[in-house]
Amino acid sequence: MSNFNKIKTLACAAFVTLSSSVFAQTTTKQIIIANGGKYEYMPPFEDYLTLTSYNPANGQSNTFATIQTQSVQDVEINNGELFVAAQDSIVRYNLDNYQVTGKAAFSPVRKLRVAGDRLLVGKYYGGGAFFFIYDKATLQPLDTISQITNEVRDIAVVGDTAYVAHNLVSSAYADSVGYIGVVKISTGEFIQNIDLGAHGAGLSRLFVYGKKVIGIAGKSHFLHQYSTANGSLTSDSIGVLSGGTALVGNTLYANFSRGIGSYNIANQTITDTVIVDTLEIVASTFDVNGSRFYVTQTDFFSFVTGGVYNLTGAKVATLPVGKSPEAIGIDYRTSVSVRNNLKNKNLTVYPNPSSKAIWIDGQVDFEGLQVSISDMTGRVLRTETVAANTPVSIEQLPQGMYIMEIEHNNTIFRTKFIKQ
Repeated sequence: MSNFNKIKTLACAAFVTLSSSVFAQTTTKQIIIANGGKYEYMPPFEDYLTLTSYNPANGQSNTFATIQTQSVQDVEINNGELFVAAQDSIVRYNLDNYQVTGKAAFSPVRKLRVAGDRLLVGKYYGGGAFFFIYDKATLQPLDTISQITNEVRDIAVVGDTAYVAHNLVSSAYADSVGYIGVVKISTGEFIQNIDLGAHGAGLSRLFVYGKKVIGIAGKSHFLHQYSTANGSLTSDSIGVLSGGTALVGNTLYANFSRGIGSYNIANQTITDTVIVDTLEIVASTFDVNGSRFYVTQTDFFSFVTGGVYNLTGAKVATLPVGKSPEAIGIDYRTSVSVRNNLKNKNLTVYPNPSSKAIWIDGQVDFEGLQVSISDMTGRVLRTETVAANTPVSIEQLPQGMYIMEIEHNNTIFRTKFIKQ
């Protein structure tokens, strides 16, 4: 059976689910900012690491916790739980009541990533092993990966496999060699190190793009694409590329010399070198629900600020930050609702499948309404207004199956479509 026919079969199998009134939707509950505090090397300390929640709906903020350390390296949010890489420990919080639910000593912790019931942990500096697998519930160590012996900058997860960005830097900090370590999560088996050489200098961000792992090397300004299907690797010089903010569809929001720009992975072209025109970015992320960038800035001694920006680069709100706002994360929640009061009707779109755009049958009836496009888990990827005589663009979506929905006159109009 061809891949296309397999997709068509899956689409038919999913039809019964889509026609029911049970609907899963992902919303943005809050933005979490972790502030490392003023850098101090001996007591008495002036301040410590603080955690702040920002509500994007009303702009209100709440500093809900202080951790008695002097820096923060990362935050990881998963299903209402917050994991904080707090210099010498891993601290877990319940993001509904902001209470501590677990803590484990680990020094110096650099990177955290949840993978199912596991917590993947990367070390900052020192000797010995630099990558570990913990039990997410108990925060107890399960496996030590001794073959990864350099600072862990990022971790990407594809199924049961972890891809680990780590860098070997000389004592003079004059050179750097980047590697992507490959580890089977369930067993702790080390599979291989993918040597990127000098083109991997400063490898610091990894993203999952279909069956590829995308790596950004900020020092060499190279973008690497590793195929998880056949093990092939391509490396391209992307000028002033220095870091990554988010990957949405085919668009990689990346750090360039003057702020955040965008790069189309499918076309392998820079589409905009400056969307958010701001320097000294310390942490940044992108909320797919609100189409907003959340950015923190500081030079660690003379200023500190945070901002919320839209896709045109306009600053729409001030993000509350403390000293050294080094990590930021988004608390997404998936809810399942039952819409018994709404009737469901099948929406017809054409052409289906399509590679660039689709039209809605009877579009004049829906003109001016909001159409939402979700993935098959119910996560809303974007919303837009239906315009007359204009198709809905799907060019930026990766290949696969999606859900389109419009609500009109107490009726949900819904269908699935395939992006080729």
